[in-house]
Amino acid sequence: MIIYSRFNSRRRRRFQLRTSVELRGDTLVVSKHAMQPEAVPFLQEILLAYSKLSELKLPFEINKPYRSEKNQISFDYIDADSLESLLIGCLRRKQKDSFLNMIAHYCEQVRSFPQVPQQSDRHFKSVFGDHPASECDCLSIGCLDINFDNILAKDDGFVLIDYEWTFPFPIPADFIIFRAILGFYGNNKRLRPNSLVPLEEALRHAAIAPENFESFLRMENRFQQYVYDDIPSTDTNGTSALSELGKDPPTEGPASRLVAMNAYLLFLEKENALKQSWIMKLEDSIRAKDSWTSKLEQDNSNLRHSTEELSKQLTEIKAGQAALSPTKVYDSQLQPVKDRLATLESELQRKDELIEDLEKTVLSKSEWISKLQEEVLSFTSSLQELRQQMEELTKR
Repeated sequence: MIIYSRFNSRRRRRFQLRTSVELRGDTLVVSKHAMQPEAVPFLQEILLAYSKLSELKLPFEINKPYRSEKNQISFDYIDADSLESLLIGCLRRKQKDSFLNMIAHYCEQVRSFPQVPQQSDRHFKSVFGDHPASECDCLSIGCLDINFDNILAKDDGFVLIDYEWTFPFPIPADFIIFRAILGFYGNNKRLRPNSLVPLEEALRHAAIAPENFESFLRMENRFQQYVYDDIPSTDTNGTSALSELGKDPPTEGPASRLVAMNAYLLFLEKENALKQSWIMKLEDSIRAKDSWTSKLEQDNSNLRHSTEELSKQLTEIKAGQAALSPTKVYDSQLQPVKDRLATLESELQRKDELIEDLEKTVLSKSEWISKLQEEVLSFTSSLQELRQQMEELTKR
């Protein structure tokens, strides 16, 4: 069952992939599916990208892909907050220091990837055009996908969950950081990020050299032309585009506030739907485990009864042997009972262990459900508050 899916039909046919979150049995997975025959090589390059990235000593964990079919690969679904959602939380709570600290930590992690000096490369030029004006150190593996929405923040560090745009040539680390920050400000413009941290301040905090801004904007435009059919060339001054991203939408009137709240509302509803699907899956799993546990307990009850009966028989046979002189007849009667008793005792122990493991699993999943339900309640509360504010604004 597909829970969530996205597909960009504007890409050139050789890059057209659909990304979905699916429920397969009792497991959530993320899958990428080639939507055109020409896109199959691009899809399969993700497997090669994982192999190259996993060979390096990286500060990120790389989510491993699994080949499902020729035109599809899958990943484990990881339930954790993206760096983007954490930054959005800082915007909503007006936590400027936390916002800048997260960006600083992200920059530190990206710049700790293995690096090489900038070098001229015809393959680089075919995708990005000329190198930036000021020389930059480059990531030795050109992974362009290190954006905030592709990074999950777990307790033990970052996880990179998408890396389809990984190139076999180095890419400037500062360009990757630059486009991640610009992408966040562009995608979340309705949340007014400049009102908390102006874009230029965020770029300065990330130590991006201002003389490279225009070069990086031209590189991004060339990359967009590489991916899409309908992107015009912009060889003109890029300052106006950067200036536009550095401005938040006007705040006058309730209509603009309504649009901003609606954007955040959609974000919360999507997160809420994913959490609720995960809860339903866990509850189904627990019901199945409970049923299996009951069956095992009944089996164990039957086994204990059989063991007791055999123990009685064994006692009677031993008593008979003690009263009479040992004979081969009694030995032949005794050995099968001993064997059957040993088998039952072994089976009983194995099932006891299995029940114990299942009970631990059920307990763990119950605790996980409680955690998810708390998150859903928090999301629901936020949604209700936003809807009330939207109703008030609409009445005006």
